[in-house]
Amino acid sequence: MEKLIWVRADGPADYEERKKLVSSALEEGMVHILLREEDQALQRLGRFEAMFIRGPEVYSGEERIGTIVEISTPEDLQRAYSLRDQVRYLLISARDWKVIPLENLIAGGAADGTTRTVLLAACPLITLIGAVAAGIRTYRAWKVNNRWPVWQGLLWFLLMTTLLLFMSVAPTVLGLTA
Repeated sequence: MEKLIWVRADGPADYEERKKLVSSALEEGMVHILLREEDQALQRLGRFEAMFIRGPEVYSGEERIGTIVEISTPEDLQRAYSLRDQVRYLLISARDWKVIPLENLIAGGAADGTTRTVLLAACPLITLIGAVAAGIRTYRAWKVNNRWPVWQGLLWFLLMTTLLLFMSVAPTVLGLTA
């Protein structure tokens, strides 16, 4: 998997601030910089791939390479998920991140439906296995009058974690989500 760091230099209102941002990015070795259309002259500052934002689309030259999606509702998340195969890069803008966790989008695009269901179901099962093992260890420690309360604490922690994980993934695993 290729990792890219994009510097978004289109934000500041002042041209000189945007120029300073591009210069700083180049000094740090960044080679992918998002610019405004009117800032094409900043390309003379150094060698980098200049990308331009036109509405919600991101262009490198004349080629559309990405889309910016503002996520604030579950519908926006579905729209972002539906775009994952249509563009090379999907840039997520989430100002109020209390609404939609990024993990849902990553997990949604990471695998097909069957693989995703197996991965989601595995998480609570793994913690349940850990809880059973802690229960066995608690019983064995109690039987020989050893320090068993620590293991019992772990048992309850893992049981609660299993319950929370199951409640969070059950709708997806059972096919109850939209």
